[in-house]
Amino acid sequence: IASSDKFKAEEKINWVKTLDDILGERGVKQMAIRTILPSLNSEISDLLAEMHLQYQVVFDEEFNSKIYHMGIEIPTQTLSTGEMKKVDFIVLIAMLKLMKMKFSSINMLFLDELFSSVDPDGVHSILNILSKISKDLGLNVFVINHAPMPHEIFDWKLEVTKLNNFSSISIDRF
Repeated sequence: IASSDKFKAEEKINWVKTLDDILGERGVKQMAIRTILPSLNSEISDLLAEMHLQYQVVFDEEFNSKIYHMGIEIPTQTLSTGEMKKVDFIVLIAMLKLMKMKFSSINMLFLDELFSSVDPDGVHSILNILSKISKDLGLNVFVINHAPMPHEIFDWKLEVTKLNNFSSISIDRF
């Protein structure tokens, strides 16, 4: 009986170890990351090219990102605020596209102060990407901005103004 109990204890330990291997950092999670990373990195690369940014952003299997310029890794601190905002936007959109494949019911995207510190060409490129993904992914995109914006790609403009501590909303359809 003692050897049977010992065998059961060893079997239980082996089962727990196998379960830990599957569900732990190196198991299913790592397999999922390895499966997703090529698509994510490829999408980021495509969007960087679409925005005419001469960088490469790559996520590794630990989900750490590295930025390369002309094949050389560079620290993020070398990017201007506007460049960093564009890179952040691209990573966000790439992740959103992957999430949309798994969670097709996602239908809204809210972006607040996206254009501060972004140059006019960057604003134009971002707006084009937003217009495209809005149509391609069936997203309602809401852009919150405190400065005038080109309205050609928007269907609606909701303007909130505050006067005497009360907010009012005006709605224009383009």
